[in-house]
Amino acid sequence: MQIGVLGPLTLCSGNRDQYLASPRSGTVLAMLAMSAGRAVPASQLIEEVWPDKLLTNVRNALQANVKRLRAVLGGLVLQRQMRRVVRG
Repeated sequence: MQIGVLGPLTLCSGNRDQYLASPRSGTVLAMLAMSAGRAVPASQLIEEVWPDKLLTNVRNALQANVKRLRAVLGGLVLQRQMRRVVRG
């Protein structure tokens, strides 16, 4: 899987590109990708994605964004694994 963070955020797995519907989810993914192998504190993600903190519960909003990312990323990984099984 490749994640492009220069220019528009892109996800590529094999021959399939995936785009995120939410700019906030894209920001979370970009921050995590640029910190690969290191933990990123929730407070840092919240500060970057919701600097004005107008939401009543930004932690819940962050959790919802991470859940959506896991669904997209998990789907890409699962599809790649399924192609290997079918070809293998």
